[in-house]
Amino acid sequence: MKAVQQYWSDKFSEMPKMWNPEAIVENKEIIKLFPPYFYLPVEYTVTDEMKLTKASRFQLIYNHIIGDIDALLSDTKMADVQDGLRKIYKRHGIEKRLHDVNKLLQDIDITASDTPIRIALNEPDYSVLFKRSPEIMVDDGFDSAIQNKGHVMQRDVIFRLLQAYLSLYKGKNSPFIIAVDEPELYMHPAYKRALYSSFLDFADRGCQVLYTTHDPAFVSVNRFDDIHIVRRDKSEAFYTKVQHYSMQELRKTQYIQNSFSKRLSQMKDETIRRELAHKCHGNQNEGFFADRVIIVEGDTEQYALPIYFRRLGFDLDKTNTVIVSAGSVTQVGLLFTIFSAFEIPCYCIFDADKPQENKYQLFLKNRRGDRLSKAEKEILNPVLKDFKVRCGIIEAITGEALSDYPDTTVSDNYTVWEHDFESTIHNAIPDIETIKGKIARDGIDGKPLRAYHIAIKVLKKPDLLPETIWSIWRDMISKIKSMQSIPLRMIEEEAKDSIIQIIDDPCEGSLPVFSSAAGRDTYFTEDMVINYATGIFPADADCLIHIQGTSMEPVIPNGSYVAARYYHDSPVGGHTYICCINDGEMVCKQYIEMGTNGEYGKILKSLNPEEEDIPIDEEMAVRFQCVVLCKDHQNKQPYCYTDTN
Repeated sequence: MKAVQQYWSDKFSEMPKMWNPEAIVENKEIIKLFPPYFYLPVEYTVTDEMKLTKASRFQLIYNHIIGDIDALLSDTKMADVQDGLRKIYKRHGIEKRLHDVNKLLQDIDITASDTPIRIALNEPDYSVLFKRSPEIMVDDGFDSAIQNKGHVMQRDVIFRLLQAYLSLYKGKNSPFIIAVDEPELYMHPAYKRALYSSFLDFADRGCQVLYTTHDPAFVSVNRFDDIHIVRRDKSEAFYTKVQHYSMQELRKTQYIQNSFSKRLSQMKDETIRRELAHKCHGNQNEGFFADRVIIVEGDTEQYALPIYFRRLGFDLDKTNTVIVSAGSVTQVGLLFTIFSAFEIPCYCIFDADKPQENKYQLFLKNRRGDRLSKAEKEILNPVLKDFKVRCGIIEAITGEALSDYPDTTVSDNYTVWEHDFESTIHNAIPDIETIKGKIARDGIDGKPLRAYHIAIKVLKKPDLLPETIWSIWRDMISKIKSMQSIPLRMIEEEAKDSIIQIIDDPCEGSLPVFSSAAGRDTYFTEDMVINYATGIFPADADCLIHIQGTSMEPVIPNGSYVAARYYHDSPVGGHTYICCINDGEMVCKQYIEMGTNGEYGKILKSLNPEEEDIPIDEEMAVRFQCVVLCKDHQNKQPYCYTDTN
């Protein structure tokens, strides 16, 4: 397309600046720069296409495959064919025979007329040797011309011809552009899937394929960046709005960055597509055509929710609402990100999976910054990883970071179960074990089917569910009906989120600001708050510390503010603390416990290699006043802010 770009550059000054349909004329000069273009409208028949017109798409394709018949007839080699036929006439005496017969006719004089007559045997019409109109025959049990076949076969012929042309194509530029209106018309499901695969094959081989569709078979979540959703919106007047979303934009969203971190940055586009394709099997594609999407973690909710909703008068199909099963909690956030990018309102329903009490207590110890043994860390690591993903969904929706597992919550754009769907809904049903036993005796197995049949029983006997659960359903339906699409939080916006406003007096949501300059003590009550700050802070932040110094650069820039929590326990290796040394100097350092030359030591480490570390000896008094909070605990990335000034 470099030729088109050059043409545009050269002719830009001549282009009309306002849209004027009457001024639009065919520009043959620029058309020659484009590859062949084939447009297949919704309504057409092969009979119309096979007429010998310049606009015939069959004729264009056929000429590309077989060759231009008109060009063949005008070729100099055709003269050789004509001379050869003339020689055959002479060799067989046809010309002499005609000469003798015509002389005889002239000599016969049996009438009063003297008008001469003769027999003329003209040369044949050489064009009939090459049929200009393709004669395509189809043997589907009855061998006949394509015009006599159904619409499915007629459309299939077009695509087969294109594939044949593509196989024969030897050019350097794009072989063709194809545009199709509603390719799904007349097609059965298996053929739709095959045709979609053909479109992808066309694109992979250099063609440009454009089509409009209302069928999920022709879109795919794992190729979301191929999709353009066209809507007719109205403000003061109607206008057309096109939504598109690229893979690069997906990588920049806050949820993706927080949930996948470095793993995502190392993944190629095709790897991300394969990961999406592995867990998305078609149902999710319906979300691109819906007015609203309900994303659930698994099949259990997908089977049961429509029944409870129907009991309360909420018909999903009539409201063009689609429930899609994500297959995993990671996919919930991923699908939410993709659909929200297209401004499709999304409601997420997932489990918080609050761990058992022993693991939950380890979680709380870690949040407090308490020291954990190696065995405890091994137990806790999967819990922290799961918590990060599940609560990352809430953070992506609300912008609020969670410091603890949430209770069962019905919010504007999500519902989260404290543990899971079954323990919240099913365990609220009296004698639920008897009902499960009866379902099992009927040969029904598996959580999704069991949830479906429990919902059917509740539908017949609504009193089985207590009013508290029906209240959850009604509240959820109300939120779903009124929900709006949420603008995605991009990593570029984190700069905005990290901007705070310094104020003199406290207000709702503000945090006190202390200085970490030498001699300041942020722990004792007599220490003075220097300011207050407003902004977006983690839920467990007690204060902000104004960092003055370069020892922690570039992680914590000089002059920035960090979110911190008051600290009362023993320090944990690897965490960053605000420390008071010998009741005087206040520093911000990373606490490290390490062995050096066979000796065990403790260090207050500077992240700036040009700044010195501070070894902790027995004579040094160190008070760990605050722990610096991190948004990425694995990579020790602190919540760091700058003020608006």
